[in-house]
Amino acid sequence: MSIIKVKTKLDEYRYRAKSADINELSGRTNRSDITHFVNGEIAKRMEFKQGDIVVDIGCGDGTLLEIAESEGSFGIGILPSEEEVTRVRDRFLTNSDRIKIEQGLASKTELPDEVANKVVCNGVFLLDEEDVNLALKEISRITKPNSFVYIGELCFRDETEGKNYGDSILKWLLWVLWNQGGGEFLSRLKQTLRAIFTTEQMLILPKSHYYCTPEEFISRAKSFGLNINEHFPHKSISLNNEVIKSSSRQDYIFIKV
Repeated sequence: MSIIKVKTKLDEYRYRAKSADINELSGRTNRSDITHFVNGEIAKRMEFKQGDIVVDIGCGDGTLLEIAESEGSFGIGILPSEEEVTRVRDRFLTNSDRIKIEQGLASKTELPDEVANKVVCNGVFLLDEEDVNLALKEISRITKPNSFVYIGELCFRDETEGKNYGDSILKWLLWVLWNQGGGEFLSRLKQTLRAIFTTEQMLILPKSHYYCTPEEFISRAKSFGLNINEHFPHKSISLNNEVIKSSSRQDYIFIKV
């Protein structure tokens, strides 16, 4: 049995780096289609072009960096654990000299000042208020003036509300069935059975996360020199490939002053 309870986000992604499927580093189990869709949407908004220096903080499996490279950009991916860095570096080792993967945090990338003219940080702001402030300060530091910053999948309400299944896998599966439908239930059931009967791992994750209203977040970002350009509901896709607008997550594009 390979069902593992993890206590921190860092531990979570260390385990994900061991998965046979590199898409696990995106945090979207068995849904690489969502990873490609979400990163495609980010690329459209950010309009990567020849000569851009793109920094993707929390770059997952590197999909966005590949898209940026195809447009002539140079990409730097930041990942928090040595295990993730090694895994994603191996992916690009023989395929690209325009993508670098470095170890660091949203709050401490170890990159030079004003190194990038496009910075992306999607699905990373899930920690506490202090970490978010440090991350905004760091993102502002590494971004060139008049350049764009994309911060995505930031929750504006508590997504754990009503999820009273705790660490019980059975209660979780029933919650998925009642709230997300039969297709998602079957997908999660298969995932559970693989974890029980094979070496494929399944993680039981922490239940708390950071969230704030768009007004609060825009004001906070402004105090770090990031002025709002636009914000909009985060978009994903269903199992039937239908586009879904999130009822709990917002995406933001800022301009560094």
